[in-house]
Amino acid sequence: MPLTDLKKKNINKTAQKILHIPGNAPKTNVLEMALVLDCSLDPEYIRETSKDVLSHLRKEGDPFLNMRLNLIKWRSDEEFIKYVSSYPDILMGRAIDDADVMTTEKHIDTLAALLKKFYARSKIVILITDKKNCTCLNMEQVQEDMKPFLHKKMIYIYEDDTFAYVPALEAAQTAQTDSESIAGTIDGPSAGEGISTDTSSQE
Repeated sequence: MPLTDLKKKNINKTAQKILHIPGNAPKTNVLEMALVLDCSLDPEYIRETSKDVLSHLRKEGDPFLNMRLNLIKWRSDEEFIKYVSSYPDILMGRAIDDADVMTTEKHIDTLAALLKKFYARSKIVILITDKKNCTCLNMEQVQEDMKPFLHKKMIYIYEDDTFAYVPALEAAQTAQTDSESIAGTIDGPSAGEGISTDTSSQE
């Protein structure tokens, strides 16, 4: 399902909000960001959604015209395929191959640890995933790994046509309880104001 115009607009608005978090504004003319792809999803959906998101962000101009794109294919808790990609590669449908697909339960714990270790400098982290396929084993550890800034940089795009701007702790909790919204539990501008909505209900 392609992203609706309203959803693209909201994602862009959220991205701009993240870049205006104190201390998170790009210090050079190259924006470093990370794109995490849940390989349990349909590869065509991932390719189209990745193209939609990046194309719309670039249409907004700076700072998305010049980006360092860290692509992370999340196949399982044990396997992450990581490399530096580019906007043209995503536009040409090279975000994921059919052979990358692996349907297995994943835990936000392993992703949080990976992001902390390798991608803490990314100004924005976009995760394309399925709520039901991403559970949490140790909420306290996830919270520790994502503080002090990573949880504020996350945008979650779900296959069921919703998206969220919430701390990783809340996202993990949402996936674990299959709840649509959870009160903020981490201090910061994103806590409690997350967007986790059916886009048809927004103005």
